[in-house]
Amino acid sequence: MSAPQNRLLKATSQAIKIVATLLRLFIPVATILLSILMVAPEKTGIIGQYTPGSIVRMLAVGLTEDAIIAVLLLLILSRVRSLVDSAISGDPFVSVNAQLLRQVGWLWLAINSTQTVCNTAKWLVLTGSGVHVGLDPSNVPWLGFFGALLIFVLAGVFQQGSRMRADLDGTV
Repeated sequence: MSAPQNRLLKATSQAIKIVATLLRLFIPVATILLSILMVAPEKTGIIGQYTPGSIVRMLAVGLTEDAIIAVLLLLILSRVRSLVDSAISGDPFVSVNAQLLRQVGWLWLAINSTQTVCNTAKWLVLTGSGVHVGLDPSNVPWLGFFGALLIFVLAGVFQQGSRMRADLDGTV
């Protein structure tokens, strides 16, 4: 591996470490804010077309979504960092990396499913507060679901690469 590629991989590993640290700080803050919102008293009155209670519920759903996604991203980042470290040390085409990529695919699918569920919950909050909105298919993260499929395909490529590497090692 050339020196510029190695530097890039090391910088990527460092960046992942920094983002993971920031996420570890965000999760407790989001949890505290969510706890405060869940016990906030509902007031009467209308702010625009939303009641204060519906605003609090929307914020609670949003913070819940953000906290769940932050945890899932933290798990993804740990696996991606392991993949990057494996590439730094030499051969990334090992079965462990294929397994890590499969885990990333499932976690990515979980993030997109969380977004879909939370978008539906926000729609229910709005509908329950008297705001008439239609279900919008654009609220489904379609590209994210296709991204998960791409990650699963890449995991299959890595698995095949590790098998080919094992076959090659067996013939030498």
